[in-house]
Amino acid sequence: MKRVCIVLVEDSPPDVLLVREALKTQHLDFLLDQYGDGEKAAKAFSAMTAPPDLVLMDLNIPRIRGLELLRIIRASPLLAQTPVAILTSSETPSDRIQSQHSGANAYIVKPQGYFEFVDKVGTAVRDLVEHTAGGTASG
Repeated sequence: MKRVCIVLVEDSPPDVLLVREALKTQHLDFLLDQYGDGEKAAKAFSAMTAPPDLVLMDLNIPRIRGLELLRIIRASPLLAQTPVAILTSSETPSDRIQSQHSGANAYIVKPQGYFEFVDKVGTAVRDLVEHTAGGTASG
């Protein structure tokens, strides 16, 4: 099984821990690079020499907001085809529509409960990784 490289852009430490738990429940061999704001993530993206397998990010992050960061990702030749999943507490239809129009591959509303969060996020990430890797991430 190939190690899956995931970039998480999230400023909430509890949500970072929940994402880690969600990935562990899916038995993925993963490397998680986490950034607490959009500016740090943008700098990291510009320094990359290989794209990650998935970017998972919140919309409501400091410095560079999620939608702007998504536009930066889609404008990068290296990252343009990288799957991006929005992980947000926003259920606002305009946020979902703007995310889709800006190139997001998935829009996941953060569930409130631990088990729901871990199950929903873990399953969504696994599906995205398997879909884009042609099923090589199963384990």
